[in-house]
Parts: sequence; C-alpha cells; structure tokens
Amino acid sequence: MNDLLFDVPWWLPTLLALIGIAMFINGNKSQIIKIRNAGAGLILLAIAWALLSYFVDTDKEKVERGTRQFVQEVVDGNWPKFQSTLTPTAIVTSSGHTHVTGADLITLFAKTSAETIKLKSARVQNLIVEQTGPLISARCDISSTQDAVAPMEISSWQFDWEQTTAGWKVRQIHLVALNGVPSDQLHEVLPRPR
Repeated sequence: MNDLLFDVPWWLPTLLALIGIAMFINGNKSQIIKIRNAGAGLILLAIAWALLSYFVDTDKEKVERGTRQFVQEVVDGNWPKFQSTLTPTAIVTSSGHTHVTGADLITLFAKTSAETIKLKSARVQNLIVEQTGPLISARCDISSTQDAVAPMEISSWQFDWEQTTAGWKVRQIHLVALNGVPSDQLHEVLPRPR
C-alpha cells in the first residue's frame, strides 16, 4: 500500500488525469455539472498523487539511493562514511561462507581491496530493490574499472539493509557473481577471516 501511495508508476496518475480531462470536456460540452466537476476532481487527485509520490521518499527509494552512494564511497575512498553505512555486526558473504565480520574489518577489507586492484570507477547497474518485512535487499551489477587487474569487471552483489535508530544501514554484503562466474565457484579463492 505504501508503494502505491508514495512510489506510484508515472503512468497511473497520468491515466487518471487523462480520464479526468475526458470527463471534464464531456461534462462541459453536455452541460452536466456533476460530470465536469468529477473530471476536475480526478485531475486534481492525479496531480496531488503525482506530487506526493515525487516529494516523499519511501524506504525502498532511500535504500536505492543509499546503495549507489555506498558503492561511490568505495570509489572515492570515503572510508569513514563507508563504515558509518554498515551496522557494527555487518558481514560479507558468498555462497553461504562468511568472509569478513564487523564494520571495521569490512572497511579495512574494502580499502585494501580497492587499493590492491587500483580501483578507478564503479557504476551500479540493474538495481532491483525488494522489501521483505523489516529488511530491504538491493541486488545489482557493478561495472568497475581498475588498473591492477582486468581493465573492466562486472560483479553481481546483494546488499541487505536494515532499519536502525540512525537510519538504513547495510547488515550483509553478499557477492553473487564475478564476471559471470557464480560465487559458489569463487569462494575458494576469496580471502578467509584470520
């Protein structure tokens, strides 16, 4: 219900406005005041609905924006902001194996990894955000360029976000695939916690 009210597809208020315009014109032509007023009411309702959807951010929209910012923080090397986006007990996993636990170790791991591959840029693509109860999962592909390994890589990730008193935070980062290779075939080469 929240999505329908605050994250409405653009075509829904547009369709409602077109119906309202048709009713307004027909009511005006035929001099039927009730139809004309109902049409005007539908037009106003469509405008109000579109404005409400535009100006109010849903939790899913906050997570979508947060996911893009989270990836950009790695590229920019903004490690304090990166770490503040994680829950203190966040984990990094792939194919059921936990590789890194805790916001401080994840930040160190991400910083070391970005420096090792000499990360130049990263762009979030194909972002899909789904809410299941109090958790929101953001699945995406990240296209990255770097100097130390293949010039361009595409990796698939899932970021699980949870609502905290400080806002939405990442509680789990899951590597799904790297250059089309599923994570269950990669887990043997990824670093293990020490």
